[in-house]
Formats: sequence, structure tokens, C-alpha cells
Amino acid sequence: MATAAPPVYVPAPPVTPSRYGLLSAADIIPITDPHTRNGVQYQTAPDGPAHLSFAECVNGKGDDRSDDVTDGLPWTEAGPIVVYNGFVCRAVGLSDDERQQYARDALAGGEAAAVEKAIWATADPLRLMETGLTDILSATPVSVVAGIAMLERQLGNAGVGVGVIHAPREVAPHAAAKAQIESDGARKVTVLGTRWAFGAYPTTDPDGVQAASNVAWMVATGPVVARRTEVVIRPTTYQQAFDQRNNDVFSVAERTWVIGWDDRVRAAVPVTLPTT
Repeated sequence: MATAAPPVYVPAPPVTPSRYGLLSAADIIPITDPHTRNGVQYQTAPDGPAHLSFAECVNGKGDDRSDDVTDGLPWTEAGPIVVYNGFVCRAVGLSDDERQQYARDALAGGEAAAVEKAIWATADPLRLMETGLTDILSATPVSVVAGIAMLERQLGNAGVGVGVIHAPREVAPHAAAKAQIESDGARKVTVLGTRWAFGAYPTTDPDGVQAASNVAWMVATGPVVARRTEVVIRPTTYQQAFDQRNNDVFSVAERTWVIGWDDRVRAAVPVTLPTT
């Protein structure tokens, strides 16, 4: 009779973050100035569509057209989002390298989802869905294709260039079934080249109310820029992480994100997700 042997210890499967979410649609910039951790503000181009004329400006100065253009330069702000995860364990003999790697792995799997959930409704001061600031393009749910068309029109009229359509991950199969997803390098885009962000977004409306089971919201914004720090492991040393009173080792991995986008367009539409 064969003797049962204990299982062999092997390395855990690598943690691969989910693909084609917000961070694949954004342009990612490392934070090197520590002041950026507190958030950023920037000026976007003036609002409003371009105008038409069949004659040049008087003396080239545009004095006769000043009433047609936007008064002032709009400001946009984006605040910090600190994401962390870690562990507490009774693991005497855990090396410092292992401690740090376990903390990094704890953060890696859910980091993007945490950021996505934050900017949907809770980030301060900039969020995707906010009553009074998000343009609602339809009072009732429309088809996924119709919703995409509405958002593409909004993006085109806003003059922000290549924007982003944010949608809960469950929208992706329905958009793909209607040939509304194409590949552009490491990104997914619409047939017009607008970037898709299929994130861990809640299926809630601008007021935070849960949508019906077969309804989701899609949101269009201008180009997204994601600024981020390096991952920091806290406590910084093994001696600080080890509690001699109970042999506990405590560690967290932490990173600060500052997510911003061209806020000249922020439009949303509810869409129906067929159940069959």
C-alpha cells in the first residue's frame, strides 16, 4: 500500500491584473514630484464647438468674434486615491523579501478594481457619475449599440480628441456580440477608435441607485491620465512589521493614484443587457 506523502510546497501562481480596464485605457505617468500626491489641477481647452465664418477676422485680431467664444479658461481638479492591501499572519521565519512580495501580491490583484470603483462615484473631487455634472443622454435604457452611438456623438461634438467609454465588465460580451470592440495594440477600442475601459464599475446611476439586473450605465469622458507613485511597503523594515507579543507579521503595500481626464465631456447613458 502506497504511503501518503505531504504536498510539496511550490510558488503560488503569479498575480496578473485584469485586462482592458481603466488603466489600459489611460495614459499612465509616474509621480516624481511628491506634491502631486495631494492631487493636481490643470486647464483644459475652452468649452464649446468651433464656429464657422466665410471671412477672415478683422485685421486678424478676432475683435469682431469675441462674443462667440468662451469667456475664461476652465479648470479641472483631480484628487488622490490611496489604494492598499496586505496581510497579518503568524509566520515565524518569514523572510523580509517574502513579506514584501506577499504584500505586493495582495495589492496587485485588486488595485485596478479599487481605483475604478472610486472614480465611478466616490472619488473627490472628480468622479465619473455625479448628479448635475454628468449629462444623461437618455432617461430610459437603450440598446448597447444605441448607447455607444450617443456617447460617440457626444465625444465628437466636444472636441476632446480620442476619449474613453467607461463600462462595467459585464457590458463587454454584449458589445463584442454586436461587433463594437476592436483591438488597438494593448487596448480595446470602438469602431471609431474610442478607448474602452471595461472596469469593475458598479451598475449604479448618478445618484448611486442600483440599476435593474439587466441594466448598466456607460459613461464617456475625455482622455484619461493616471498618475501614480511607486508601491510602498509599510512598515518599512521586518523589525517594525514583527510583533513579538503574539508573533504576528503585519505588512501592507500602498500606492497613490491621481486620476484625471478632460472634463469637457462627461456623459452617461443606461443600456439594456439582453438576458438571452
